[in-house]
Amino acid sequence: MTTTKTLRSFVLMVFFCTSCGPKSPESSKAVSLALEVTDSIQVDYLGEMRLQDYDPGSDQYLLVSDLFQNYLEVGADGKVIQDKTLAEDGLDNISTAMGLSYLDGKVIVLTPDQGYVKFEDGNRMDNVKVPYPYSTFVFYPKLGFHEIDGKAIYPNLWPESMQMGFDNPEFYLQLYRRPIMQIQDLTSKDTLGIMSLPPSSPLSDGRIHGIPIPIVTQRGKDWLLGMWLEPRFYVYREEAGKFEYLKTAEFDVPNWAGYSPVEPAQAGTFFDQMQTFTAATVEDLLVMGDYVLAVYRKGVSPERYAAFDRKKEEDRIEIHKINPYYVAVFSKDYELIQADLKLPAGVHGPTVVNNNGELMASKNPSLSEVEDEGLILYKMKLVEKEE
Repeated sequence: MTTTKTLRSFVLMVFFCTSCGPKSPESSKAVSLALEVTDSIQVDYLGEMRLQDYDPGSDQYLLVSDLFQNYLEVGADGKVIQDKTLAEDGLDNISTAMGLSYLDGKVIVLTPDQGYVKFEDGNRMDNVKVPYPYSTFVFYPKLGFHEIDGKAIYPNLWPESMQMGFDNPEFYLQLYRRPIMQIQDLTSKDTLGIMSLPPSSPLSDGRIHGIPIPIVTQRGKDWLLGMWLEPRFYVYREEAGKFEYLKTAEFDVPNWAGYSPVEPAQAGTFFDQMQTFTAATVEDLLVMGDYVLAVYRKGVSPERYAAFDRKKEEDRIEIHKINPYYVAVFSKDYELIQADLKLPAGVHGPTVVNNNGELMASKNPSLSEVEDEGLILYKMKLVEKEE
């Protein structure tokens, strides 16, 4: 269902010419791209949810509440197929959902104590247990769970046996040294750490960079790894079950409000700076045909942030309004084409790419000046033209 008034308000056309920046390795011709809002889906639901994931097999969208305790499965026509509340008691037995995503048509939930629990048609099914006691101290905006050939691939969760402390420099340094992901044989339950950061990564410089949140996307034999707080992602290639580092894809963003790393002796002070600004974040990595998209926000600098009172709701909303989402576009060889295609104002992250090659994002009603009944999902196309 198309909401015409909203669509007119949010149609976005961003042009750029690669003759003014890096050229695509596939062509020496100047190329013009446009990111256009082409349509929208009105979801038959009156509460507030945000888009979380997409299942290409069923052509369904997964929407979640802020703390992941509620989710919707929505068809391409906007009809709600499943409306589920994860309960702590009873058959669900989900105390806290640390992240949700789709996995082959099922909804999979990371829990603090049961590993990854699968739901199908709203009913709890089996789960993939992590074969050691672990700690979950961050929510995962993108879960990063995959199953391939009898093996599960997921973030390398922190063992309870290892010391953890936000004032302890060794805790952070081990986070950066350990493999970021883990692969588990679902028959033997054996695990192996994969995708360690390369020595060239800024996170490997011996200083404290906070807690990275892995963002992982598979693209054929290539696996793309973002670390949330830095304007780059790492590419690994899988060959015969081994994941070898291939390259780092960088993008230079004007007005990037980045954090400042601190020396190990000052580990306990790292998060003090995070109270004075909104840090820039790379929140998703998506594949759209021959393009790779990095979805990010530039953050809010300390100078701009100081003008707001975080205790006031209206100021918190304004901070979100001045921190919109952007897309950096890379070629299939991970060369930067353009760094700053702006998404429509007032949308939530994450975003997804559907079977039609459309970039999808959900409207954040708190940030929008246009009122609609129900939830709105925007459809966007990346259009290429030769000049």
